[in-house]
This record gives sequence, structure tokens and C-alpha cells, in this order.
Amino acid sequence: MIKPKAGEELVFGLQSSKKKSKPRKRKCQPVVHTEPAGSYKRSTGLHDLPVELLYEILLFSLNPSFTLVSQHMHLVFKSTGPHFRADYIIKAAGPSDEQEMDYLRAWWKYKLSAWLRYGICDSVVLQLLISRTRPPKTIGTWDNGINIDKVELPKHILRSFSRTSSEGEEARSVREAAAMAFLRYLLGPIELPGPCPAEGSQPNQPLNVTQYGDPNSHRGYFLARAVHLNHEPLVDLLLAHGASPLQKEGVAVKFAIGRKDERMVRKLIAKCRPSNHQFTTVGEELLKYSVKVDARDIAYFFIREQRVAPSLETLKLLR
Repeated sequence: MIKPKAGEELVFGLQSSKKKSKPRKRKCQPVVHTEPAGSYKRSTGLHDLPVELLYEILLFSLNPSFTLVSQHMHLVFKSTGPHFRADYIIKAAGPSDEQEMDYLRAWWKYKLSAWLRYGICDSVVLQLLISRTRPPKTIGTWDNGINIDKVELPKHILRSFSRTSSEGEEARSVREAAAMAFLRYLLGPIELPGPCPAEGSQPNQPLNVTQYGDPNSHRGYFLARAVHLNHEPLVDLLLAHGASPLQKEGVAVKFAIGRKDERMVRKLIAKCRPSNHQFTTVGEELLKYSVKVDARDIAYFFIREQRVAPSLETLKLLR
């Protein structure tokens, strides 16, 4: 392909690579621009379309890559409001397979899990989604006020707690505060509407179920990540809602032991029940790990206060 010289314009955007049947008699003269210096012409494309039309294109295509084709597109869709984001999630998530969901609790768990997978779903968007959604009347029997199965928390929330060197302290505080508020909303009770009342029933009949997020989502990943980041408010929030430090062989406690943070270890163990079998099994592993990383104060805490019996190998390492 021939590369145009400076000052030349391509009429159709591409140049033909075929040779002419007749030789040229004179050299091609460059086109002289009559426009002011610094100005140029460019073809009309997506960047020239109105923002409202770009929104419609995204809702029609449902292609998330469309928001990343350029910095302009990224900024356009980054500034979208909660109503547009709710519309996008409803269309992208698609309808649920009602034939495989015999009960209202399963229907709502499927819906919430599907919505929370999208990073644009925050507390405001989720409330809009819930207000716009009603289960079908053909859903199976259900009891008024029953708690549905706990829904796993989305991992992408934890990205808001990761620190970046290029970010200011104020921006980071705002981002973390929004993530904490969203987690409180998910962990707390959320009232979800039931199906529309059947004909002939009382119009004021309450049709609500309650939902709670699972603090032990992904085998305790949230608490382990919070301890790893040394984010104490997040640790306190998860523990207050029933997060277990013994998930995945006590990896959350191991992070605190690795830092030799006895205060954090005591806080985590205080939420455990030393009498249960899981603590007996995991406690021996935590004691062994404490000795391995030379956290002797924590090791003696397990032996003397938590009554964890050390093995012969652990006793040899303590001497």
C-alpha cells in the first residue's frame, strides 16, 4: 500500500494497490490545503454520535468491550446513571429459567447472583433492580417472611480496598466508604417482593421475603482478604455478621500470625468456639504455623489460653 506524503488527502480512506494500465505523464501534485493552519478534516464515526445514541447501541449489542474501544467511550459510559445501568443489567442477565426454580427463594437467589456479577451493580443500582422486578405468579409455594438462601458476595467489591500509589488519600477514602456501605447493605436484611397477589386475595397481604449476604462467601475469601490488607473496619464488619476465621484451614488467622499481630489473632479467635471440632483441628495447624514463623507469643496464646495441645514436633521447635 502506498503511503501518502505530507499534505495529501485520501478521498476514500484507502489507496488502491493495482498498477495503472497507462504510465503517468506527469507527477502527482500534492493537494494544497486552504484550511487554516492546525485544522484538519476527519471522517464521521462513533465519536461524533450523540451520547443517547451510544447508550442505545450498547443496550442493543450488550457487548462490554464496546465501552473500552477508546478513552472517549470509556468516559461516556463511566458517567452513566443508575437507571441506565439497571437497564443494561436486566437485558444482559437475561430471563431466568423458571422451570428449574420451584420456590421463590431459589428464584431470588438466582436473580441476585446474576446481577451482582456485574461491576456496575452498586447499592443504588441493586435497589432499582429489585423495585423493577417481580417474581412470576406461577412460582412455587412459599412462606411469608422466610429467609432465602444466602447469596455469595461478589469478589469485585474487594478491589475498592486495594491501594494504588497514584491515588490520593481523599479519593481512596471515598472509594472505600462506598464499598463498605455496599457490603453493609448486602450483609444486612434486604426486603424482596414476592409475586403479585392472586385474584381474590387481600390487597394488603404482605408479600415479602428477606435476603442476607453470606459473609463466608468463596470459602472465607472476604475475611482472609480483609486481614491480608490489614483493614480493621472491614474485618470488624465481617466478624459482626458471622464470618468464620476457620474457613479454608484458618488462612485469615495465618495472615495475622505471619505479621505477628497478636491483637488481630485474639480478635479472630474470639469469634470461634474453642469447643467445636473444627477449632481443635485447625488450632493445631495454627499453633504449628506460629512456631514455624517464630511468633512465640501467639504460640503460647494457643497453648495456655486456648488449650491447644502441641505435638511432639511442635514442642521440639519451641525449645
